[in-house]
Amino acid sequence: MCAAGIGVGLGVALGETANTQRSAEFGEYRPALPSVLLDRRGKLITEYFAEERREIVSIVELPRHVLQAVVVKEDRSFFSHPGFSVKGILRAAWNIITGHYFSGGSTISQQVAGNLYDDRSVTTLGRKLSELWWSFQLEKKRSKYEILEIYLNNSKFGHGNYGVESASKFYFGHSARTLSLAEATLLAVHLSNPVTRSMINYPNRARQLQATLLDDMIALGYVGAEESTAEFDEFWASFVAAGSGETSAHTERTDPAPEFSELIRRRFEELFYGSPDLYRDGFVIHSGFDLEYQRLADSLLAAAGEQLAADLLQETEQRDRLASEVFIPTVELFGALFGIDGLDLVVEERTFRSVSLAREALLPALVMIDGVIGIGELPERVAYSGGREIPAVSGVLVAIENDTGRVLAFSTFQGGDIGAVDSPTEERRRLGSLAGPLVLAAGIDSRALTAADPVYDSPKIVLSSGAYAAVSNPAGVYRGRVSARRAVAGGLFAALASIAEKTGTTAAEAVTVGLLGDAFGPDPIVPPTARMSIDGTAATVLQVARGYAAFARGGVPPTLLSIRYVTDRNGVVVYDNEQAALRELSHTRPVISEQTAFIVRDVLAETLRTGGLSRRVAELGGMGDTVYGAAVGTTDGWTDAWVAGFSSQITVVVRFSVPEGETLGQYQTGASVAGPVWTRFMKTVHEDLPSREPRSTPQGVIKREVCAASGFLPTEACVGEVVDEFFLAGTEPVEFCDYHIERRREFDEFAQRIGLRAKLEPPPPSILRRAPDGADDATPWPGVRHERNPYID
Repeated sequence: MCAAGIGVGLGVALGETANTQRSAEFGEYRPALPSVLLDRRGKLITEYFAEERREIVSIVELPRHVLQAVVVKEDRSFFSHPGFSVKGILRAAWNIITGHYFSGGSTISQQVAGNLYDDRSVTTLGRKLSELWWSFQLEKKRSKYEILEIYLNNSKFGHGNYGVESASKFYFGHSARTLSLAEATLLAVHLSNPVTRSMINYPNRARQLQATLLDDMIALGYVGAEESTAEFDEFWASFVAAGSGETSAHTERTDPAPEFSELIRRRFEELFYGSPDLYRDGFVIHSGFDLEYQRLADSLLAAAGEQLAADLLQETEQRDRLASEVFIPTVELFGALFGIDGLDLVVEERTFRSVSLAREALLPALVMIDGVIGIGELPERVAYSGGREIPAVSGVLVAIENDTGRVLAFSTFQGGDIGAVDSPTEERRRLGSLAGPLVLAAGIDSRALTAADPVYDSPKIVLSSGAYAAVSNPAGVYRGRVSARRAVAGGLFAALASIAEKTGTTAAEAVTVGLLGDAFGPDPIVPPTARMSIDGTAATVLQVARGYAAFARGGVPPTLLSIRYVTDRNGVVVYDNEQAALRELSHTRPVISEQTAFIVRDVLAETLRTGGLSRRVAELGGMGDTVYGAAVGTTDGWTDAWVAGFSSQITVVVRFSVPEGETLGQYQTGASVAGPVWTRFMKTVHEDLPSREPRSTPQGVIKREVCAASGFLPTEACVGEVVDEFFLAGTEPVEFCDYHIERRREFDEFAQRIGLRAKLEPPPPSILRRAPDGADDATPWPGVRHERNPYID
């Protein structure tokens, strides 16, 4: 009866698989493989796997004793049987019929066939017969070594590892290609039951089974007794260090670029929406990322972030002392004198929870009194005094390649208890003064203003969204009448608001959205007023990088490229994203003209010469021969500190932030916080990059000597204020400056009124070269003339 049942089962299996056995693809092995992400040099960034860790290795690369150990342990007659063992089948059938524990009986071929074509979790006689038929067909299509290779790469070895390569790296920290005899036999004992025979969870049990396997291999003549005993003893002598799994490759592996890896995962799912499985199909994702740049960014960002946290701690402690020694006694005094409810605090109630209440009630009065009798910096310090908790500081650096849009580095820093925060690819932060160059570009491109136009850096009240709003510089320092160039180079917030007013809402919004949009994350936020386009514009770091790269690219923002191309497990290119991006870029229209981009680029070069980053450049001893352009950004209340800039080859954005409503610290600006990271990263990277000439002056751009104070053609009265400036053809000045003549006349009238006997003659005209703040005045900056004006400054 049993034989008849087997015959019927085989007949049914034969009928069900007739078509399959004719297929040329029968026996094809496609195990679940993690996809891998590589940098531009082919170095591994990360793997994407779910519950299965697996790496494929060729059988010809494995030591011979690995194959011997597996065959002896699992199927000693593997090389002689036709795919199944009659004795094993009958034993398994008897166990199933009688209800006993299923004790195996499957050959290696049957296990492979069952894993590929059957559900091996079902232990019925029908499933066993089906497995038998599949193994017979497999043996007809594949060689023994091909079947053994599939088995070695597909079998479970415990702790989420599938295949001998992944298992070797997990347990021993190296490839299966270099497995020792002791290691090979220990892995082999996991095949029967990797849970109960785990060398990590049950080392003594695994050791006993390994010793038995070695004895069998000695008896069969595969290894020598002396050799195997020596390796066995040596392995277990160092088992704690090598065999516990604590030092394995997988457990030690950390993702060096987690934000970039997550960006790739999201982009892959967008590009391959549907059937491809990132976690099982074994894709190889080639990127333009550079792990060396990433390591440099990580070190610079971490050092700056830790220093920022330390400075913030020190400032917080100073505020605590001020609150305890000055502020709370003052609160109590005013509460007692004027009978203000809630301000008569007793000593026991001097907690910092009361600081915010007292600040809201008392600060307006302190400001008023300070205006009358002067009480020093107390009102300002009170305004920024808070509780004892230090806000969490986060930082991010992104670098992209201008020509291709490839993302080169994406480093993040998180200090303190950051909690649940948005990913830097998703998080939109206010740009503050970093929006200034975008608005200047809009103004120049629409011919609403020029880089030489004077604007006023002073506190002002403007009409915004139907209501009046105050505009002021975060540090409370103003420079009066300045050129638009100087306002942008210095990140002068109040002056930038004047640029936005001159530019107009429509032009500012169109250019800002055009430059910042379409960079993986949510659309940028641009408030619907010219004034608010400065202090309210918000975007992600990648959007800012895209926008600033457009200045280096002649007005065309790049298509940011995270994935270059993707190959399948066989090395066949399945998607060439880079070619698609280049085709898209060839049809991308400039957001601003090439001429406008050139002028803004020259303005942003001023940031490193005389503007917000000049001191950082001087600290590094200069930046070499490479020409850079950059802007600094600081938001109201010192919540965000930015630097965004470029060379002719790459664009880099650095940002440090705290949660909204908190502060990075008093006077912590983009130049002081993000500036050192940006300048050091740029200088270090360009030491190994081939030099490249910056873009030449395009047709349609005119260079003129102008008065820096008025923007008009200079006269003899413009002493020391003559500078070179670029203009769009047709916007260059045609009138001569009368600003200094008028100022001189006013001065002469004043001198006569106070009885001066002679007029104060101005110093003779001179030509001076500018130097960065803090640098030697003799440092040459060819082609730029500047001198302090004694009548204005």
